[in-house]
Amino acid sequence: MESGTTIREWVTNNAGKYQNNSELADACSKELGVARKTIFNLLSEMKAKGKEKPIRGSEIRLGNLGLSEQEFRAKHDSLYKLEQAVKMLMPDKFIPENEFRATVAIDPSKFRSKADLPQFDTYKGRVNGVTYWGHPRDIKRLKDEGVLQ
Repeated sequence: MESGTTIREWVTNNAGKYQNNSELADACSKELGVARKTIFNLLSEMKAKGKEKPIRGSEIRLGNLGLSEQEFRAKHDSLYKLEQAVKMLMPDKFIPENEFRATVAIDPSKFRSKADLPQFDTYKGRVNGVTYWGHPRDIKRLKDEGVLQ
């Protein structure tokens, strides 16, 4: 123990290093040689007086909270997810719709309503009852040749 360090000072200076009061009390007890109960009593007193040092993770930093619009859309916006996925379609590659849907990670009930929008017609074609997704240039070429519908 540093010369002259009180339990209150130790708790105040070290609280941010621990996940919870139990971890804090264990560390303080070990370093200062005081009973855990004494530390918990001090923490209760500090809390009652509004002087409790926040434990790591409980501090609010508004600048770090939340999702960017792009992150939010990537998580919740089915249309955005599909728009991003079609941008990634590679030339000379054709993906069956069931695989494409699984890769895009859109709920099947939402996928159909979005995939049927006219803006995605250039990315898909059908043959033998199976819809394939691909690069618009390739889909157009195979539709022009009559391979895809």
